[in-house]
Amino acid sequence: MSVKRDIKEIFWAAIGEANPYKILKKGLSIHNNFLFFDNQRLINLDKMEQVFVIGAGKATAPMAQALEDVMNGLITKGLIIVKYNHKKRLSYCEQIEAAHPIPDR
Repeated sequence: MSVKRDIKEIFWAAIGEANPYKILKKGLSIHNNFLFFDNQRLINLDKMEQVFVIGAGKATAPMAQALEDVMNGLITKGLIIVKYNHKKRLSYCEQIEAAHPIPDR
């Protein structure tokens, strides 16, 4: 193995682990109708009449996708602002594209 090849492997492994979808999908869970992240109880879903998702930024679409996957129909609606050409297939969250890093109209 060459050092250059080793460095490339390490780099791409690190990039893969920094994937926002993967991180949220791995960390989020629902047990006894509580939403958890990394085994910390966040929200009692029994007390929620509706759940809305709001977000903005480059990582927002994959994060919303992971949230939709984990919450499996518990989201009422969402609105996220994403960088142009960064939309994901989402069921509950509307996506508006905008410029980044400086927002446009």
